[in-house]
Amino acid sequence: MSPSYEVQLMAIAIGLYLFDATVLLYADEGILIAGTRGKWQATSGSEDFLIMGRSVYVTNLLTPHVPTFRLTWRFDAPAEEGSSTAWTDLAHSVRSPAPFTIAAGVALYLLVPLGLFTRLGSPFVVISAALLYTNIILALCWLYPHRSAMNLSGRRFAALAFECIACPPFAVNLVRRVSLAQAIPEPFPAAARRLLDAGEWDRVRLRCAELIGEAIEAEPDA
Repeated sequence: MSPSYEVQLMAIAIGLYLFDATVLLYADEGILIAGTRGKWQATSGSEDFLIMGRSVYVTNLLTPHVPTFRLTWRFDAPAEEGSSTAWTDLAHSVRSPAPFTIAAGVALYLLVPLGLFTRLGSPFVVISAALLYTNIILALCWLYPHRSAMNLSGRRFAALAFECIACPPFAVNLVRRVSLAQAIPEPFPAAARRLLDAGEWDRVRLRCAELIGEAIEAEPDA
């Protein structure tokens, strides 16, 4: 017996969100996460699970409102003066539409299922869908006048808006999508050393050394 359409619908919504929250990282890439109260975290992805030679990092599914940045090593291209702080300042701005994306997430993953799987029924689903799309539109309306500050061209914003409206799980992940799309000029190890506390930096430093060792071992002897 196949699952009901309600179950299939929510499974698709969850699957799309999981897909959008998954990041594939090359060996010379790392992730920096802007936590609360100025506390940053870092990761280089899974050490054991690779897809097409890239490590898999599944972002925290419960915190889509947290800015997440992808950085590369780029030792041969030092960051320009002043760029080491500009992108971290951007983290405060890109978090601004979070109340709308959180409300959209609550509508999609809590209120809609209540209408689908309880006696609240279709009228509640319609109300939940209206709340969902209202918050998606509000988030996009906030983002539009700030698109230049977010390094979004008009074409890229239009594509992003279409994706969010056509696929609401992507809209729930809007903050993370915009932050991951940023081209960060600062090398990952330099940024990690600057932003992380001593214990977290030691962990990241050791992992970076391991990645360098693995890259050297993979090279031909010649």
